Amino acid sequence: MKHMCLVNGLSLMPPLSGVGRMVFELCRRVFHPGGTWTPLYYYGHYSRKLLDLETPNETGKNFKAGVLKSALSAARSNYILKRAARMVISAAAALRRPNKNDVPLYWEPNHVILEALEAKHRLLTIHDLSCLLRPQWHPRERLDFFDAHFLPGVEKADVIVTVSDTVRREVVERLRVPEYRVLSVHNGVDHELFRPLPEDGLAMFRARAGLPERYVLFVGSLEPRKNLTALLDAWMSLPERVTRAHKLLLVSNAGWENRDIMEKIRKGKGSVLLRTNVPTRDLPYYYNLAELFVYLSLYEGFGLPPVEAMACGTPVLASGIPVHKEILGDAAMYVEPDSFKKIAECLESLLISPPGREKAIGTRLERASLYSWEKAAREYRSIMGNFCRGEVPAS
Repeated sequence: MKHMCLVNGLSLMPPLSGVGRMVFELCRRVFHPGGTWTPLYYYGHYSRKLLDLETPNETGKNFKAGVLKSALSAARSNYILKRAARMVISAAAALRRPNKNDVPLYWEPNHVILEALEAKHRLLTIHDLSCLLRPQWHPRERLDFFDAHFLPGVEKADVIVTVSDTVRREVVERLRVPEYRVLSVHNGVDHELFRPLPEDGLAMFRARAGLPERYVLFVGSLEPRKNLTALLDAWMSLPERVTRAHKLLLVSNAGWENRDIMEKIRKGKGSVLLRTNVPTRDLPYYYNLAELFVYLSLYEGFGLPPVEAMACGTPVLASGIPVHKEILGDAAMYVEPDSFKKIAECLESLLISPPGREKAIGTRLERASLYSWEKAAREYRSIMGNFCRGEVPAS
């Protein structure tokens, strides 16, 4: 018997964030042919199709999705336009809203339960609590939206899923949600994509993409909690012999509150490189070719990029925050993120006397193998199966 699951797919609109990647990878696997659940995606209109994220021309075949994506891209950079877009989307959704009694489950994969989407039961995924714990890291309009909708959505959710045990503890302790209503399902890695690659293919890609011979890599958004200001200060304080022999390569598609970061990149005078709009299919090459991957966030809910780097066999230097210790374990090297001098000392040591790529590669690959989208999808299907059987936590 098929059951309809209403899914908020707005996070699938490019540029794709870590949340969007998670939604895309899980939906591909949770809603497989012959499965129990069939999805109804919400993009401001309702569709049974998952948007194709890597081929914009194919996505453009869906006229409504194409128009909506263009409007959202234009609105992202303007506070007034963004608020107006949300009002238009809500009004449009109300016109063709499915009957609540026909939809057993609404899965909200991106923090905030939308009032426009109704179902008998609600499953909410929370990726982190940064808007509540560190509001200074976020744009004002995002905080306004969270203040109005986040906590009411938490109250409405029958079950909450977090992407790590660290965030699960935060939800239970900070939001005072009963433990039985909060489950942890780790994010995953596509191991067919992110893996050690043959040397000949890497050499050809390096030449085609114009990548430096030796570089330190960061992948993620240019935003305050990624601690890029400290990383850039550390990098530019390194001896010239180090920055002459290596580049710092930042791969990013989006960000906010990052004027200081962009200014520091410009002051890098060629030792700091920024690449934008790198397709997901190319990321394994960037990881494989990097001498070292750095991820010095002040706060994370999970942190996909360092796990992807490990899956490619690349050494990882991460900030010593609780969630990194949980997810990366003893397969990563750690540094305290609050001092650019400590970061600089660590980078200099690793780049002058590198540990060698082959050292501990088995440990990195083994750790990354703990996380897969297939495993996460099985856990989500199990949780959804409880709703089918009426096994919903009661207060």
